[in-house]
Amino acid sequence: MILTQLLLSNYKQYRHLELDFREGLVGVIGKNGAGKSTIFEAILYCLFGRDEGSKAHIRSTFAEDPKATVLLELGFEIGEIHYKVRREFRGKAMSVNAEFFKNSELVAKGVSAVNEELVKVLHMEREAFKRSVFSGQKELSELSDTSGEARKKMIRKMLGLDTLDDVQAKVGSDIRDLNSQIIGQQQNLLDEDAIKELEAEAKKLDKELKIKLQLLEKENKALSKTEAEYKIKKGIFEQEEARLKQHHTLERMLVQTRERLASLTEQKDSLQNKLSALQKQKSELEKQRESFANFESDKKQVQVLELQRQKQVNRASVLSRIEEHKQQLQTSKQHLDEFQLQLAEKDKTEQNLQQHKLDYISLEQQMEQKRNELRGVDQQIAGLNASLQERKEKLESLKTIGRDGTCPTCLQPLLDGYEKVLAELDTQIQQLQQKELQSLDAQKKKITDEGLQLKSRQTALRSKVDELMVLQSKLAQVEKQRQVEDANFQRYTVNLKRDELILEEIGSSNFDETLFNALKKKQAEEAPLYLEFQKAENYLSRELPLTEETLQKTANSISEASHTISVKDAELKALDFQEAVYLKAKEAFTGFDEAYSRQSGIVRQLERESLEMKNTREQISAKQRSNETIKSRISDKLEEIELLRKLWEHLGNFKTEILEKVSPGISKEASDLFSRITKGKYESILVNENFDFYIADGGQYFPIDRFSGGEVDLANFCLRIAVTKAIMDLSGSDHRLEFLAFDEIFGSQDEERRLEMMLALNYLQEQFRQIYIVSHIENLRDYFPNLLEVQFESNGSHAIWR
Repeated sequence: MILTQLLLSNYKQYRHLELDFREGLVGVIGKNGAGKSTIFEAILYCLFGRDEGSKAHIRSTFAEDPKATVLLELGFEIGEIHYKVRREFRGKAMSVNAEFFKNSELVAKGVSAVNEELVKVLHMEREAFKRSVFSGQKELSELSDTSGEARKKMIRKMLGLDTLDDVQAKVGSDIRDLNSQIIGQQQNLLDEDAIKELEAEAKKLDKELKIKLQLLEKENKALSKTEAEYKIKKGIFEQEEARLKQHHTLERMLVQTRERLASLTEQKDSLQNKLSALQKQKSELEKQRESFANFESDKKQVQVLELQRQKQVNRASVLSRIEEHKQQLQTSKQHLDEFQLQLAEKDKTEQNLQQHKLDYISLEQQMEQKRNELRGVDQQIAGLNASLQERKEKLESLKTIGRDGTCPTCLQPLLDGYEKVLAELDTQIQQLQQKELQSLDAQKKKITDEGLQLKSRQTALRSKVDELMVLQSKLAQVEKQRQVEDANFQRYTVNLKRDELILEEIGSSNFDETLFNALKKKQAEEAPLYLEFQKAENYLSRELPLTEETLQKTANSISEASHTISVKDAELKALDFQEAVYLKAKEAFTGFDEAYSRQSGIVRQLERESLEMKNTREQISAKQRSNETIKSRISDKLEEIELLRKLWEHLGNFKTEILEKVSPGISKEASDLFSRITKGKYESILVNENFDFYIADGGQYFPIDRFSGGEVDLANFCLRIAVTKAIMDLSGSDHRLEFLAFDEIFGSQDEERRLEMMLALNYLQEQFRQIYIVSHIENLRDYFPNLLEVQFESNGSHAIWR
């Protein structure tokens, strides 16, 4: 993962920021409070949707509107895939919205959906990200400040394995829930007396229900006989009632049709009068037509002259643009010549810069060689001093024993050999002090002097490299300006050719303005009369055929209505409805309906009583089945608890195995980096199976809290990078983290240690494509290949690449 772009609008100190992230080692510098850390707070908020402070303090005080939208947008890449996350705060209430894009395609919308999708993409939550990839001085010390299970839990969270803790806790919670459920279900079980009582009640109900069903069968047979007679009477009544309805329908239709016929007759008379008036108006308009014969021809000629007039205006406009393009081309050519002159030394500058960088690396290698030589001489001096001390101790021991004493080695009297041994030891001591130690001291001084000379040359060379890099940056900016100007030149040329072709297409213009104005005046004078004539003509062309058509339709409708009246009168006579026959059928049906209702009531009462008895019997059976179901569920839950208990134990063992697997790798990575930064003063860092930290000093391991604050901070720095690399190994190549950020990590280090840490960070560029270091220490800025300077001004904070 690497960052590509950050866009901020009205966020905290920033009214507006557009930042393209560079690769390599980057120093983020600026005064305290300028807004350096705010950039990384914005990155964290974009990735995880949570800010350390209150939402009320997010909108910038430099925003032009107190209700202005706060916008944060971060672009980043994982492999070949480009992602973009956008978060907004809108309105006075600061309502939050979020969107997440994958290769410019929207894949999630809304805060919760975006947060869930980002966790899937990053494979890391916010706290793990802060403790590994993205660390301040406070987060760096968290590793050494915690201990025991808390430190293990922190490491698991940094490695993305904290889900195992959550799963194990959920398993334990499930076991407790199941035990509580079993206790509750055992309370619902029936005792033996209740079970026997239910069985006796069930037998009694079965006997009573049998008698009730036999009686119901008898009454149902009586109901069936009554129902057959009832259907016959009902059929006769329904036939007569249908004849009644049809009789009423025919009478209603006759009344409506006669009313419609009267209305159509009246409408026909009105249409005939209107048709006569329209025909008279048409005759009058024909007499006026000749007076407007020339109006249309004049109108067409005015339209032709309008086109010629527009052509003349277009030609003048294109000629003006052509003159402007020529002036632009002349100015652009002058700028290009100036840029070309400035870029004459570009290739030579880049060659010199490359050569100076190679020389710088060579000097660094020579200095490292001198350091190794110096360590070798120091080891020889230490060996000689140990040998010298041993001989001095022997000499003092012999002097204490005296000439008449016994040799501690062979247990024989010293006698005459005493003086000889003293002389030999004294000679050896003098030889070690005057020859070998003096020779080694001279050799050490020579190596030191040569190393200081190399350091002086390296400092001078670094200054020259910085000068060349500044010059290269200026020339690169000039080259960009030249490319922009060259594109402008090409655009001006294309525009000139285009307008020349347009001018050629327009051609010459022979517009007669006097004739145009005369015709326009004449048209204006005749237009009102002509429009009145056209209006009347349009009205006639629309209304005359419509009136004729409507008149014909009305005549047809009158004929249809007369025919309908004749047909319905015939149908009414053929129906032959008699009201006395209808009333007799209705009386017979109504009297039989009462007998049918009484018998139906008896049957429904028996069915209801039978159903109640069946329901009571089913309730007893349900209680018996429920009791058996509870017993079965308790048994299933006991089996589930045993499985969950085994799973809980396996999860604990698995967490331990994972930490034991990664701890050697963390130890090795941290040790290599720690030894490199301290120039071998401390050999290694040990991380044991309990994740306790030890530092090797003089071949012996000591707890980390034994050392000074600066050394502890440095160890935390090395451990943090080692843990990050372990995360990369566990995540695999598809989710490789290629971004690191540290905030104020140099505060507790002296000048030499800071330089060594900078060299280590340069070395880490081989494994991380982006390393961003926030610092307010000004004398470190020359050691960063890339500088992002944050400044606080009257209109808010600004970030500028240097």
